[in-house]
Amino acid sequence: PINPGTEATLALGIAHYLLKNSLYNKEFIKSHSYGFENWEKYILKNYSLEVVSAITGIDQSDIKNIAINFSKASKKSRRQSGYPDESSSTAPIKI
Repeated sequence: PINPGTEATLALGIAHYLLKNSLYNKEFIKSHSYGFENWEKYILKNYSLEVVSAITGIDQSDIKNIAINFSKASKKSRRQSGYPDESSSTAPIKI
């Protein structure tokens, strides 16, 4: 089980793996966000699988598998924006 209160750290560890392995839609990020490069640098510097595993109590291999499965999930299962589809928002997302 995950250590209590470390769910956000796990999410950032998943983000680290996705960023490091380019498992995200670069075109969507380019056209719908700003500040991404700074956020990406911060995540890659501070949330390696080793660090996240030590904080959360989740094995590095499990974090990696979660990230891989997340990257393969359908768009509908990942969407959190509240918009019906990604093209509905014209405003960039500040990261």
